[in-house]
This record gives sequence, structure tokens and C-alpha cells, in this order.
Amino acid sequence: MYAPFVKASDKVKKDVADLSLSDFQPKRFALNYDPPMIILEYLVPSTGKLYHHKMKLRRLTGNSTVAEAIRYLQKRHPLYFIDGKIRADQITELLERLIYRVKQNEELTGKKKENI
Repeated sequence: MYAPFVKASDKVKKDVADLSLSDFQPKRFALNYDPPMIILEYLVPSTGKLYHHKMKLRRLTGNSTVAEAIRYLQKRHPLYFIDGKIRADQITELLERLIYRVKQNEELTGKKKENI
């Protein structure tokens, strides 16, 4: 006998948007320099699973400021910045590294992108 077809809507999947803030524990960060992005690894204790969330900063330039970039990230990824889940000093340091690397790359290639 044939197995019944399984529709995508039949599968139960817990979406990140459905998680409560208490069910979200940041673990570590990674940086990607081309394109510039911060990658957050976090644990969802109720499921025991690790997830990665990419925060892209495609318009980041060597002339961008950390404050501009933080505002952009907070606007685009508000769930991860609520209730101090991520410390501002961590993000500041990561953004300084990204801006420094982008600036170096622009000097080497002679390219300038529009500001964030």
C-alpha cells in the first residue's frame, strides 16, 4: 500500500517568531567580512537546538559609524536586541572590527560604497 502524501503544512515546525524571549539564549558571535555580517548563534532550551541568525550589513562602509550600524541592526532585528539579550559592548566591538576591515578593503580596491 502507498504511504499518504505529506504536505508541508502538515509538518509542525516551531518558528523563531513564536518563541518567547525567555526561550532564547545567545551563545556566540561570528563575523563575515564579505559581505559584512554578524552571525549570532543561540540556543533554544525548550528544544535543545542551536540556531544561527545572520544580520547582514551590506551597506556598511569604512565611513559608517558604529551608532548608525547599531540603529540599523536594532531596527532590522529587534527580537535579538530586546531586554538586553545581547550586550551593546559586544556588538560595538564587532561593528568596529567590521568597519575597520571594510575600510581596509576599500583602501586596497579603491572602491567606496554608499553609507549605511
